[in-house]
Amino acid sequence: MKFLILSLFIFSCAHNTVSIPNEKKKLVFPFGVYQHSVKVTFAKANNEGPKEFEFRGIFDFKIDKLTLVGLSPLGTSVFRTEENLITHDLKLEIYIPSSKQAEEKIKKSYIITRDVLTSSITDPNVKILSRNGKGMPLELEIPSQNEIVQVLLGSYDHKNIPKAILVSYKEFKMEVKVTSYEFNK
Repeated sequence: MKFLILSLFIFSCAHNTVSIPNEKKKLVFPFGVYQHSVKVTFAKANNEGPKEFEFRGIFDFKIDKLTLVGLSPLGTSVFRTEENLITHDLKLEIYIPSSKQAEEKIKKSYIITRDVLTSSITDPNVKILSRNGKGMPLELEIPSQNEIVQVLLGSYDHKNIPKAILVSYKEFKMEVKVTSYEFNK
């Protein structure tokens, strides 16, 4: 059950269609491979307390393809998504048998995650609510699944990559800490 909920969370951040970014668009996360740690807190359900899950992930973002792999605390793969950003063909592999029953929910959650991580700050649909002293966004509103997702970006490193992200969606809050990255060539 824990892996089912973890899988649901991992896929919880993106929107229905992704247009291919061009060089004139400013991406919050430029094309590259990112490793991160994630803590998800799901909203209370049926008088239960909030449920928290922590995991690690790898996000590989290329101009035509996005791959997201969720890893257990022991480093084993929980799931893998691969999306062709030109055809929007999405492949999902779930490695934990008990999580397979939630495949559609996992896909929907993935869409929300994708939208946040691939957002362009020049997209007129993305609202920048505040910026830091260097003009980099600190607070965004991103449309996803006909809803607005609130995104807070923590401090930036020397390459203007956010060190931390807080995503607030009606069903959960997700804290992401970027632990390492390498830009695609």
